[in-house]
Amino acid sequence: MWGALEPATRTFLASGEAVFRTRRDDPAFDFSGPAVEYAKAVETELNALLFPALRKVYAGKAEAERSVFLDGRTLDLGQRVPPQSLGAMLVLLEKKPVIEKGVRRAFSTAESGWIPGELPHALRRIVEIRNPAAHGKKTSKDEASARRAEILGIGQEGVVVRMGRVGGGQ
Repeated sequence: MWGALEPATRTFLASGEAVFRTRRDDPAFDFSGPAVEYAKAVETELNALLFPALRKVYAGKAEAERSVFLDGRTLDLGQRVPPQSLGAMLVLLEKKPVIEKGVRRAFSTAESGWIPGELPHALRRIVEIRNPAAHGKKTSKDEASARRAEILGIGQEGVVVRMGRVGGGQ
């Protein structure tokens, strides 16, 4: 699965893992760095998965059909969309019908249900730890471990693994 992931995703995962594993026995260590690295891996992979697929669906469609308004700007889904934050993608997946419609057209039945259905719940948990970690709040080992397990797939199917599998099947 490693080879199916974006190079930047692999870099963020490797960096987060290196720090996490080196410091996991240090009870005073702030795990914000690894938490942010894991979140960036998800963000990078989701950008690479979602927007190229939507571009294929919406290319050539009328502007009204392929545009979505987000944070005071219009994104043209029929063109290259600049990388979006996890929070922005969460809003898109949860609140923008044009995204769900495009996902349902772009992906298999199973994945088109998972992306707008289950993925936003995982993204919310990741954002809840990532944003405070990126802005100075100390992140405990337990908090980072829980997101690490969910993202990498420790004892469960990992978010990044699922996205890699979906993207590899495109």
